[in-house]
Amino acid sequence: MSEYELRVAAGDDLAAIRGLLRGAGLPVPGADEAVRFVVAVRAGNVVAVAGWEVHDAHALLRSVTVRESERGGGVGARVVADALRAIEAEGVRQAYLVTMDAADFFGRFGFRTIAREDVALPIRSSREYQIHECVGGQWMERRR
Repeated sequence: MSEYELRVAAGDDLAAIRGLLRGAGLPVPGADEAVRFVVAVRAGNVVAVAGWEVHDAHALLRSVTVRESERGGGVGARVVADALRAIEAEGVRQAYLVTMDAADFFGRFGFRTIAREDVALPIRSSREYQIHECVGGQWMERRR
């Protein structure tokens, strides 16, 4: 089994990222959204992704998925950890996310469940927040 290359996504990765997100049933960021990504690449293919967007002093971790054939090997945890390091490197100490079924996974990174109304106001302006008003999900917060 070859090793993964973890790196900030480049423009050439966007089509593969969109494909992974669509395949996982996750929202694909629009052109007007300033989402950055960390990707894991193996054998030249993007196999995992974690994205984030910053709103004032708050970050929204989003678009986290792993190609089905790569799940269970820890690559998802690696892209999330790298994304959180990048968020902290930007000086952001408060991050949010919404998940349908991975609260336990994100809890390993220090996220705790919160009520939707407790999400910081700047995050509420995000498209992700608006989407999940209709479809639900569990909001989580991490402070450093």
